Amino acid sequence: MKNYLLLAMIVLAGFAAGCSTTGTPVEYAGICDKANDDKNVEVVGFLDNKGGAMCSSGYGKPMRCPISFKSDLTSETGINADIDKGTGNSSIDEYEKGKGLKIKDDKGEFIERTQKVKIVAEVNVFDEASKVGDPKSAACYIVVKKIEKAQ
Repeated sequence: MKNYLLLAMIVLAGFAAGCSTTGTPVEYAGICDKANDDKNVEVVGFLDNKGGAMCSSGYGKPMRCPISFKSDLTSETGINADIDKGTGNSSIDEYEKGKGLKIKDDKGEFIERTQKVKIVAEVNVFDEASKVGDPKSAACYIVVKKIEKAQ
């Protein structure tokens, strides 16, 4: 009985930790600042989901799909936002065969491409050597932890 109680407490603590995902608020232009490397940030923009992505997993990490995160949809460049593939909240998956990938927010509701969102994401800043040769690439990529519809 004590083991079940302990297990239940651990599971509840895990749920509580997952619900309180927060980050340091930053402006879109400051996402890739070196000071944000390996930290969670909170930022507003658009997930430019065009229905397809080269999803992959590696090194024991979950399957993730890179979607371009932009300050506005007219921007030519964006930051790769890796979103966990799955059917849970703040995830991406193909919900109808042949209909492309769809993104869900933290409440499990679908996000349209034109919907402004606030995300919490872990920033991974590239070193200078990895940026050589592609002037349009961002100086970082982000791993999305939480997606909310913004007002």
